[in-house]
Amino acid sequence: MNIKQEIILHAKEIGIDKIGFCRGDGELQQKELKDAKSFIVILESYNLYSDNNWTSKLYGKMSKAAIFEDYHKIVRRKLERLQHFITDRFKCNSNIYCDQSPFFDRSIALRAGLGAIGKNTFLINKEHGTSTFIGYVLTDLKLDHYNTEIHDDYCEGCEKCAQACPSKAITVGKEFNANRCLSYLTQAKIVPNDLKEMMKNHLYGCDICQLACPYNKPSNKNNEHAPIIDEFFDLKAIMSLNNTQFKSSIGKTAAGWRGKKMLQRNAIIALGNNKSNESVHLLNEFYQDIRVDIRTEIVHSLGRIGSAEAKQVLKERYKLEKNEEVRYLITKYLL
Repeated sequence: MNIKQEIILHAKEIGIDKIGFCRGDGELQQKELKDAKSFIVILESYNLYSDNNWTSKLYGKMSKAAIFEDYHKIVRRKLERLQHFITDRFKCNSNIYCDQSPFFDRSIALRAGLGAIGKNTFLINKEHGTSTFIGYVLTDLKLDHYNTEIHDDYCEGCEKCAQACPSKAITVGKEFNANRCLSYLTQAKIVPNDLKEMMKNHLYGCDICQLACPYNKPSNKNNEHAPIIDEFFDLKAIMSLNNTQFKSSIGKTAAGWRGKKMLQRNAIIALGNNKSNESVHLLNEFYQDIRVDIRTEIVHSLGRIGSAEAKQVLKERYKLEKNEEVRYLITKYLL
């Protein structure tokens, strides 16, 4: 049994879904690890589908990748076990990476023969589809053989992800506009007003293009990733979260790093997109927030709703608002 075969066998024993190998001896790799020679790349799959149904109109959605324990921790634990094995067995040096590195994760996975890059820029693995996380070990261990076959196109003319994308971030062909991607917008510091309607009720991330991909099937799942929060959230509950509640729930997921305020801003946008009298009532209720940026977002949502009830709330809030910039914004929506 050669070195690669031993590593592959151990990877299966510790529950790694896919593993691949490619060269890692370039200049950048040498800066990260002296005498670096190889990347050992793993894929960790997760369930993109759920049986949950939500009947309330005032709810927001989390992407599936953000409803279980932060995947960075899950992937790193497996990488650490793999690293311990190769260090002990082959007396080599190594670094481990998951999402935070000077390298392009999907490019390394591509070079390792683990899939092809799809039109939505996700790595497509034929067995697990696009719902995988990438992690890798950079090591000075020399392997006897590296992958040389690069898969350049699994899409073969399919445009389903482009057709499904509501914001047209994915266009026909293979162009991708990250600034229009809903997943990006839910995490952006500033969301352009003309794109807020397209966000609908997304609180963090977006799975639309993945769910449209024919390579993703309900059977493509790893049961290790048990949800610790629901994918659907009551918008009023999001707006009412205190710091302790946030840290004990969403804070433990991959969405936690963006903080509570970002999710609350997205909840306000979702209420504005709902356009019901109930959403107007909730926006009015939460206008008492001391944070100017939150009140500003509420004004934008009420302005987008534009109903008589929404305009009445803006008139009443104008009388009480002390911030001049917010007052000016209110007048623009009342003209």
